Amino acid sequence: EVSEQKQGRLGPGDFFGEMSLLDREPRSATVVAETGIRVLVIDRRNFWTLLVEVPRLTHGLLVTLPRRVRQAEHSPNA
Repeated sequence: EVSEQKQGRLGPGDFFGEMSLLDREPRSATVVAETGIRVLVIDRRNFWTLLVEVPRLTHGLLVTLPRRVRQAEHSPNA
């Protein structure tokens, strides 16, 4: 089981799994839905195409990734 300090909540429009698409490393997190959800699965090739064709998506990643890193650095079990 994951410690409470390592848990987070995602909401509508949030994303996960992007780090593995960016660096080709294994996933660093597991996501478990508490309710029924709809997800969009994007493979690596299409992910890079989207980053080029949808600047807003790229901006969202560039804003979110540093925030997640900072949160991880400041968590009690980091």
